[in-house]
Amino acid sequence: MATEENGTKVETSLMHKGRKTSWHLQQMKKKGEKIVMLGPGNLDSLFSAWADAGGADMIRFVAPGENAIDRSANLQSHLRQVRKMCPNAHLNVVCEAFTVSDNKTALETTTKLMADQADSVLIMGISNDKLLFLSDNQVPVFGHVGALSGWQTTNIGG
Repeated sequence: MATEENGTKVETSLMHKGRKTSWHLQQMKKKGEKIVMLGPGNLDSLFSAWADAGGADMIRFVAPGENAIDRSANLQSHLRQVRKMCPNAHLNVVCEAFTVSDNKTALETTTKLMADQADSVLIMGISNDKLLFLSDNQVPVFGHVGALSGWQTTNIGG
């Protein structure tokens, strides 16, 4: 916002930016507003930054790596890099299954991600018990409701 010589404040942009939390997404849903979510996979943080600058509400991503162990090892540093580039979007981080194998490791993994500024996590194939445990411990979990992904059916979907 700029100020003229007479002290009048002049809007220089109609755009309002601010980090979108789970609460913000819930409010958008209640109002019937469309939520723009992008899943860039393991593309670099610059791609996510473009999406953030373009107004994407939510970005779901995995860390780069050749396999689950590499992706897991890279996740926290990649998350920090993406957050620096995407200050506004809700970041939904995909957790590798072995990092959330039981309630204790699930809580340990997800709270580290929350400390590194993730807004929510995605755990494929999460059980209802684990979902309840994480939500009871204030970990926002986003996921698929009633959707079958390809790995649950065949290699080409189904």
